[in-house]
Amino acid sequence: DKGKDKKEKVIRSIVDAKSKWWKDEDKRRCLKLVFKPCKLTDELNQRYFNMFQGFRAQHLPVCKDYSKIQRILFHLQNVICNKNEDTFKWFLKYLRAILTGQHTKVMIMIKGLEGCGKNIFLNMFAYGIIGSDYSIATSSPERQFFGNFNSLLINRVFAVINEGKHGMRDCIDTIKDLITEDKVNIEEKFKNPISLGNYINFIGDTNNWNILEISPTDRRFVWLECNNEYCRNKEYFDLLVDECKNDESLSALYH
Repeated sequence: DKGKDKKEKVIRSIVDAKSKWWKDEDKRRCLKLVFKPCKLTDELNQRYFNMFQGFRAQHLPVCKDYSKIQRILFHLQNVICNKNEDTFKWFLKYLRAILTGQHTKVMIMIKGLEGCGKNIFLNMFAYGIIGSDYSIATSSPERQFFGNFNSLLINRVFAVINEGKHGMRDCIDTIKDLITEDKVNIEEKFKNPISLGNYINFIGDTNNWNILEISPTDRRFVWLECNNEYCRNKEYFDLLVDECKNDESLSALYH
């Protein structure tokens, strides 16, 4: 405020640190903070405070009208899984594993033409179902996920690689470690590295088969080739997007 005297004294109130909270015999005491993307047992809940507060879909009003997710399931089965029934069933189990707090130790790469609908499904699951607190996406994974400073991965469950490129080849050893190891080393600039539990599940999309050098027998990677027949089909994608943005549909898909 321009009218105030710059030398005006600031009055501060001193609060006794030994307040009612300290005197409350029922206050909760925890040994330490943890991050586990699931509900702790009663015994563990008494000892630890879980920083995981539930996926976004868990906080939505419960909807079990599965007619509201037919377009999403159709897109997953017929586009992402290219009409392969076994792949579709496996993918549903993969999504369920993530939503029950598991580290799948598998990285999926989805290849398809631009406009086939890869990102629509991934973004819906990342931000509509899981939520932005526990999901992260980037088009520069070699720097933000697999580089020296990777603090964006703290307390993440789902990490999306948008349009994976050849730069990932230089990070292959780091990628393999992050896929399978139970611990992840997190490093921020000017801070000492810390080791955290690894619950990160990586998934990405690309239009190039050659972004990674992988042995045909490597079980850490799953490559899916999309069905491109709906590319640039405006009517199809308008209806799909409406369903992906509908909270009732997202709740039904979660349940």
